[in-house]
Amino acid sequence: MSNLFNTESTENTRPPRRILIWLLPLILVLSMAAILFFSGWKSLLPQIEVDVARARIGEAAVSAKEGETLFQAAGWVQADPYTISVTSLISGVVEKIHVIDGEKVTKGQLLVEIIDDDIKLQLAKEKARLTELELDKKEKELVIVTKNAELEKVNRMEETGEAVAKKIKHKADTYRKAKDALPEFETEQAELEYREQIKRVAEYSSQKKILRSEIELAKLAVEAAAAKIATQKTVIEKVELDLSRTKIHSPADGIINELFAREGRKQMLGSDNEKSTTVATIFSTKKIQVHVDVPLIDIPKVKIGQKTFIHTEAVKEPLEGVVYALHGKADYQKNTLSVHVSIIGGHPDLRPDMIAQVMFLSDAPAKEVAESKVSGVFIKKEAVVNGTEAWIVNADQKAEKRSVSTGGNENDGWIQVKSGINAGEKVILSPPASLKEGLTVKAGKIYE
Repeated sequence: MSNLFNTESTENTRPPRRILIWLLPLILVLSMAAILFFSGWKSLLPQIEVDVARARIGEAAVSAKEGETLFQAAGWVQADPYTISVTSLISGVVEKIHVIDGEKVTKGQLLVEIIDDDIKLQLAKEKARLTELELDKKEKELVIVTKNAELEKVNRMEETGEAVAKKIKHKADTYRKAKDALPEFETEQAELEYREQIKRVAEYSSQKKILRSEIELAKLAVEAAAAKIATQKTVIEKVELDLSRTKIHSPADGIINELFAREGRKQMLGSDNEKSTTVATIFSTKKIQVHVDVPLIDIPKVKIGQKTFIHTEAVKEPLEGVVYALHGKADYQKNTLSVHVSIIGGHPDLRPDMIAQVMFLSDAPAKEVAESKVSGVFIKKEAVVNGTEAWIVNADQKAEKRSVSTGGNENDGWIQVKSGINAGEKVILSPPASLKEGLTVKAGKIYE
């Protein structure tokens, strides 16, 4: 209990706490000073003043003799202009496949068969329906024959009735002239017979009209039956066409590039998947091209009809080619434009997607020099060190070393750079030996 009221012990513990209060801020201040020193000590060093020139887009005149290689670029083999798709024109399940990938095929060769049982049953059903329609048409034609016979019979009865009526009329007229010579009863009887016969003749005329109408209706029925038969024949032709399409043949000579069909796989029309109807793709080794990615800097050297040499690992000797098309859209990621080079005559050993190297040749007249211009990034010649290095001033105003590849084309003291420097960057001229990576530099003269 005495320790609780011992003021001496309490006073002895206070000084350490006061030291901590002053020590913590001091440590923080020293830490901040150290951070600032180590992060900015380089800025306290003296800066080197250098002359710089901005890299710029420019042009240089180049010359090449006929057949001389202007440049070369890589590409890959493709069908010219594209592979041929062998398509199933009906939906159905594949029953049998007669070819494999890479197999040579000829035009008209059987490639794939689709199960045709349902189509054969449908064809038999439609042919039976056609027989029914043809019998129905014959029945209606017989109705016309019958009605014509009835009409002919009524015509004869009408002619007979008219003759009898004429005879009775003559008799009645004779009786009427005789007057008192014959009894009045016989005269009246003759007139009544005449009137009755006239009515009978009129009935025959009405019957003829009815029969003619029935014959016209029967003719219309025959025409309708004929139309149904024609429609049914079209249906049968369609079914027969579908039946023929169950056997899929090659549309051209070539090689199976890729086989999509599989036994038991269903070919489906109207699907969003293009492979649902495609059985295979075919290409011809006589029609082969190379799809070349040409750097944009070399595009001015390319033109339609230009001669080329194509080198591939699959063929020992170089192949002759000719430029026949430039793609309509560049690849901004690779900074290239696709050029299509047709291989003259093709080659039996070439296959799609083989890698190829294409040499683009000058087509200047014989024994003459063709002059053209090449565009690209140019820097001052004195900025290049040892032929492969250059120094730039980066955005932090520090020296940065770059590896560069020069193209050898010059224009008034400026040399083309194929890689390593971008247009607009500040390139140091005649870099001093004391220049080091990361050193802060000050730009003296700036050549634009």
